[in-house]
Formats: sequence, structure tokens, C-alpha cells
Amino acid sequence: MSTQAITAQEYQALLNERNDLITKRDAADSEFMYQHYRRMLDVMDKDYERATRLNIQMEKREDREKGKVKREELARRNSA
Repeated sequence: MSTQAITAQEYQALLNERNDLITKRDAADSEFMYQHYRRMLDVMDKDYERATRLNIQMEKREDREKGKVKREELARRNSA
């Protein structure tokens, strides 16, 4: 799989990891751990933004495919 593709499962896994880090950051008992999770989130946010863009592209690609099938179906129905 190319680096420009993402599955729904991969996107969900990334989202779950990000939410887990947010939970850990918010539950931190010390400034050190709070900063640790904040830094990890800063790095993860770059991948999260990229994954979100890729997820949107995937959804658009799926919509185009559905639209193509629907248009072909309508064309066959109208020509019959």
C-alpha cells in the first residue's frame, strides 16, 4: 500500500491512539508527564492531520466509484 493511502481501520487506530494520549495528558499528575504527553501529541497531530486528509480522499474516491456505478445503472435503464 502506498503512503498516500489509508484504510478505515488504520484511521480509527490512529484516532484511538490520539484520544488515548489526550486522556493520559489530561490525567497527568506531574508537569513532567503533562509535557511528555503534550509533546507526543504535537508529533501525533502531524500524522493525524495527514491521516484526516487521506481519509477524506478515500471517502471521495469511494463516492466517485458509487456515483459511476449509479450513472451507469441509470444510463442502462434509460436506454432500455
